[in-house]
Amino acid sequence: MAFSEKIYGLLGRNLSHSFSKEIHEKLGAYNFFMWEREPEDIPSFFEKREFDGLMITIPYKERVLEYLDSMSPEVKALSCCNLILKDEGRLKGFNTDVYGFKYMVKTAGISIEDEKVLVLGDGATSRTVIHCLKEENPKEILQAKRKGPFAVKDNVKGLTYEDDFKDAAIVINTTPVGMFPKTGEALVDLSQFPKAEGVLDVIYNPLYSKLLLDAKDRGIKFSNGLPMLIAQAMEAGEIFLNGKMPEGRTKEEWIERILKEEQSRLKNFVFIGMPGSGKTSIGKKTARDLDKVFVDTDELIEEALGKSCEDIIREKGEEFFRAQELVAAKAAGEKTGQVISTGGGMVLQEKAMDYLRQNSEVVYIKRPLEKLDMKGRPLSENMDVLRKLYELRKPLYERYAETVYDNSEDY
Repeated sequence: MAFSEKIYGLLGRNLSHSFSKEIHEKLGAYNFFMWEREPEDIPSFFEKREFDGLMITIPYKERVLEYLDSMSPEVKALSCCNLILKDEGRLKGFNTDVYGFKYMVKTAGISIEDEKVLVLGDGATSRTVIHCLKEENPKEILQAKRKGPFAVKDNVKGLTYEDDFKDAAIVINTTPVGMFPKTGEALVDLSQFPKAEGVLDVIYNPLYSKLLLDAKDRGIKFSNGLPMLIAQAMEAGEIFLNGKMPEGRTKEEWIERILKEEQSRLKNFVFIGMPGSGKTSIGKKTARDLDKVFVDTDELIEEALGKSCEDIIREKGEEFFRAQELVAAKAAGEKTGQVISTGGGMVLQEKAMDYLRQNSEVVYIKRPLEKLDMKGRPLSENMDVLRKLYELRKPLYERYAETVYDNSEDY
């Protein structure tokens, strides 16, 4: 397939954290540009029309409607456009988020039919989500917004966040609450939803928002917004390329391929376990093998304070050290593509672990107590103290572990 010299790209206000360029260019069929524009620059941007195809993101999905010469049925129904194709000088608007959301629901294995669904938010994305939900014959759609009161409209019941909607089976977040850099926030507490069967969050940075971490901990089916992002991008790519996807692959095959690659690229591995269990040495080897960045949270603390963790604990005490550990966990957990080795007591702080888990798989490095390296570790200087520490931490290691690595053998 010939490489297209046409000009495609993404229009938005802040694109510094967007994955769109990498995703589109994985097709190897065209270059993809990034156009950051302030609201006052939009008229001149469209007056020049120096593009052949354009993806649209926050906050311009509604603003661009005035520049369209024609629009797809989805755009007409939603008053929301995320793709513009220039054809013989005329601009046609599309909404590929519809396809993306449907793909997200499908891959999550979540059934909407006959279920009570709660949609969080009332922006452009919520309209897309509700449009898709109606096609799946839900029992009821509830939409939570910040201000009220609201009436039932188009079979959607409007509520405020103070209203009672705890009997919903499916919860869908369409807001930026919990998105980087303001991670760790959620609009609802899943512990108050006894009937919850599925949770969807359109956020993909971090991979696991606070809402999704709660779903994960409760064994509820869930998905982040990465499948939606990639699916809508490939739907757009198919439109740009007039239905002819590269390498003879179908659109669905490209979605599956890129989704797998992106999940692997972005995913962190967090190593937990007792002091001296081998987290650092195994972590460094794993980072080399997977071509990821190695990070040691103890080293982050030492670099920040200019002294060893041993000296920090002896001089300032454990409480002070744990506060620094929380800062290090936040700094490490916000980034992707890493292998992160943690201090043995990191699991004592739930907030620190949530910071680390938001982009990660947690691996418990398990090693017999008698084989642990206790040298230079003031909190585990003798076997009696070590056993007490282990009994305290063992349930936490097991709670957070998604994978257990047995490091019993010496090599």
